Amino acid sequence: QRTDEFEIRFEEAQDDRALLRARVNTMFRDRPDHYRTAMLIDREAMYAREAWAFSEDRSSGIATHVRTLETQVAALIAHTSSL
Repeated sequence: QRTDEFEIRFEEAQDDRALLRARVNTMFRDRPDHYRTAMLIDREAMYAREAWAFSEDRSSGIATHVRTLETQVAALIAHTSSL
């Protein structure tokens, strides 16, 4: 009975090692794909930051233009009221 238990444990240990080897091999095989995915995500994040910065600049420019137009309208209203 002891040898049977030993053999079962030995086989289970071998199975565990085989599974571990398979997982490690899979990780090494998939490593280039993970690297490419990380590079794509980094690039996408960079593009998003650039787009956001451009949007902020554009928004600031539009806000300045709106304030200028509001000032001009106020001046025109004041001018027409005095007529």
